[in-house]
Amino acid sequence: MNPAPSHRLRFGIGLALGLLLGVGLGVLLLVGARRADARVRAEREAIVTLNALTDVVDRAGISGDAVRSAVASWAKAHPSVTAVRVIVLEGISLEASTEPDDTGDRAAPRRLAREEKPVYDRAQRLRAAVETNRQEGVPRKDEIEVERLEGGALSLAGPVERDAEVVGMAEIQTAPPPPAPAVPVGRALLYLLVPLAAYAAVALLLRERRGALAIAAFALLAASLFLFARQTLATFESDRLATDRSVAGRIAEEARLAEKIPGVEPAPLEPAKWDTDVFRRPRGAAPGTPPGGAERRGRNFFLGVALGALALTAFFGF
Repeated sequence: MNPAPSHRLRFGIGLALGLLLGVGLGVLLLVGARRADARVRAEREAIVTLNALTDVVDRAGISGDAVRSAVASWAKAHPSVTAVRVIVLEGISLEASTEPDDTGDRAAPRRLAREEKPVYDRAQRLRAAVETNRQEGVPRKDEIEVERLEGGALSLAGPVERDAEVVGMAEIQTAPPPPAPAVPVGRALLYLLVPLAAYAAVALLLRERRGALAIAAFALLAASLFLFARQTLATFESDRLATDRSVAGRIAEEARLAEKIPGVEPAPLEPAKWDTDVFRRPRGAAPGTPPGGAERRGRNFFLGVALGALALTAFFGF
């Protein structure tokens, strides 16, 4: 005769698998969301920096010794920017550059070489994008190009205009950003091990009473996933606010530095217009990352995961 199954063991296995499913998928969501937020933050800050440079280039006259002096001073104040280039379409001219290869015979000003055709093509794409968007009245083509390089560095390019006509391009390359947030191993273990330890203690008291064991397992699973989800969603909101604060700080710093560039025509700055999307639309007073987006998706995700974890626990328990 086969011995009766141990309800304590079955619900314990079900609880463990439910926790692994819920917490494991929750950790993947958290890590993915935080890495995405770090990428968004780096891109927004880089766009602010590019727009600030474009403003400096415009006030320095776009071409000539003044712009080369302004770009050199600007680059010294931006150690996180590894290279700056200013291209003027008329004459296919490299007007200013801090690129390490642009020295000696290749120093600016000079005509772009044949192998630099991709640089010229990039400037032409930006001019075509600006003209197309204006003609159609709808932002359809990117007016700021953002390319992600190996190691997480960014290459950005934006149009330089004179009298509402694109006459060139400013281009920067940023240093790789700080490492992405680490996987929260300690948090995951906390929400895995504490409910399992609590179940083990309760199961010793309840023995083989299936109904009571089921209630205990479900309650511990639900409580653990609820608390884990609440902490994770709070992290999403905290990261979003930190991104907005970081971008605001970058705008203030760029405005301070732009005012100190020697040889630049004094003119009122409009730093609020530097925080734009790739269509050069100012984000304005609205946060760059809409409140509630990641949190709403996270809540829906955790609801689905919780239902799956409860079903898994019930399957093994009963």
